[in-house]
Amino acid sequence: MGKIEWFRRWFPAYRKHVDRLQQGMQQNATKILFLAKLSAGFALPALIAAGLTRVAWRRWFPVVFVGEMLWTSALMLVGYYATEAIIQRVDRSMLYLIIGFPILYNRCGISNEWISHTGLPEAGVRLKMEVVKERGLT
Repeated sequence: MGKIEWFRRWFPAYRKHVDRLQQGMQQNATKILFLAKLSAGFALPALIAAGLTRVAWRRWFPVVFVGEMLWTSALMLVGYYATEAIIQRVDRSMLYLIIGFPILYNRCGISNEWISHTGLPEAGVRLKMEVVKERGLT
């Protein structure tokens, strides 16, 4: 006895629904599985329904395979172009940082202590020595 017959026997109130599911799945298995494969969350329930209604694998496997190839190709294309866009934005941001830091340093008067605390001790020491030489403190 299969799961459908077991469900029919133990839940007689849902007998009409189970019969309608079985008939609909047998008639439209390829359409249902193809559309379910292209959607985000319906693939697993559709495959379970196909298994419960005992749809022959020769009917559903080619459809699921083609759907999976299309879905995977679409995700690969989206990932490729999204990565390109992210890389362009990161490159642009790095350019802004490289150009903007010296401007901020000159205009806003970022202190040498701030530079030495940010992990650039050599630059901080070098700048301090230049200030000492300019003021003639040596």
